[in-house]
Amino acid sequence: VSGVLVRDIPPIIKKHYTHPPIVQSIPDYAARNYTLMRIAMQHKDVTLWATANPSTILELLRTVNEHHDEIINDIAHGTLSDHFDIPDDIRQQLLPYTSTPYPERANELKQLLREKGKLSPKDYWPYLQYMSTWKCGNTKIYMEKYLDEFNWDITYYQELGYIATECRFGFALDDTNESVLFPHFHYYEFVEESELDCPNKHFLQLDELKVGKRYNAYVTTYSGLYRYNMNDLIEVGGHFRNTPTVHMVRKVNGIVSMTGEKLDESQSIKAVHEAEEETH
Repeated sequence: VSGVLVRDIPPIIKKHYTHPPIVQSIPDYAARNYTLMRIAMQHKDVTLWATANPSTILELLRTVNEHHDEIINDIAHGTLSDHFDIPDDIRQQLLPYTSTPYPERANELKQLLREKGKLSPKDYWPYLQYMSTWKCGNTKIYMEKYLDEFNWDITYYQELGYIATECRFGFALDDTNESVLFPHFHYYEFVEESELDCPNKHFLQLDELKVGKRYNAYVTTYSGLYRYNMNDLIEVGGHFRNTPTVHMVRKVNGIVSMTGEKLDESQSIKAVHEAEEETH
């Protein structure tokens, strides 16, 4: 889906990407992550980094930490490491992005590595102005692991908004992590949290949502989904003018009830996270 998105966006936007969409077609995840960062890090002037799940950011940073010498060598010599499983046809299509040596940039990265002991985005991308991922629900457990890697004095961190493969529900307009629901793209219906297990659910319209209440979202789209159950528990945080704003709480079906305790996924993750902080 990421590759299709980059492939189909207007050329005026596409030309600003560090990499071509064909990178997303690399089957091996380790090879794909390496290629993404190898190409991106030859540029010092990266200003925007956006992806849905913070776990992706964490994985890409881990890739840099584990392969920084290889990345620097590739950038210096205009190569793409043979240690990764990248199909030959894709390697050929990537040559315009990988075959130019950048020895000065490689030396700059070497110097950073010597001085800092590691490579962090705040150092190798000093002009990064904007980063956007999910920041709600259980994604926070990943996000908190890399906050020190960025310079938040110059980088603005924006909630990506309530978006899924099925459709884009809304967009975050400020730093509250609330998404303004689009009232004109798709047709939305909602079931209140207290009725999730009821056989005869009451489907509510967009204008019937109440601030502070939690709902399961259903969507009907132009592409053919009809009353599709997203299994997303969302909470209404306020309004933008008269349109409700929401944030993701968790997946509805992430529930364990061994003795009637109704333990949900977010509670379990929070407990493990607290134990991790206490015990290191």
